[in-house]
Amino acid sequence: MKHNFDTDYDFEIVCDGGCHGQGTYQEKTTYGSWRIRSRWRPAKLFPIVEFDKMYTTSNQAEYLTLIASVEYLIGKIHEAHQKPSSFSLLVKTDSQLIVGHFGFIPKQKVPWRCKNPKLAELKRQATSLLEQFGKYCILKVDGTSYVKQVLGH
Repeated sequence: MKHNFDTDYDFEIVCDGGCHGQGTYQEKTTYGSWRIRSRWRPAKLFPIVEFDKMYTTSNQAEYLTLIASVEYLIGKIHEAHQKPSSFSLLVKTDSQLIVGHFGFIPKQKVPWRCKNPKLAELKRQATSLLEQFGKYCILKVDGTSYVKQVLGH
């Protein structure tokens, strides 16, 4: 099924998280950035933010970025005295893991199980935020072209 932001969704988030020092024993830094656009306002790009040192993997950073971007959007919706349930949201990410956890991979019959306790908690947080919207979808996009073009990294 094709998902077209311009005709099917009120808001679009493009988000990407990562981790410096992945796979090493050095101290790691997790980070993320995102862009939000709506049908009514120009896109707003959020610069790279760093997350708590307790998170040390790229997958955790991807989830933290998703959570931070959706929390920000929900806050803005509430500031406008609206409810997220009145709106639809399209999330674009290069994280195959997140797309798989939420069951949005084409021909995927059930969402992937999340066995890692830290990731399971982050997925629970993301789910509770996303389910506040009337409709949401998470799409996998190419990180090396689309995400770099949109977010600049």
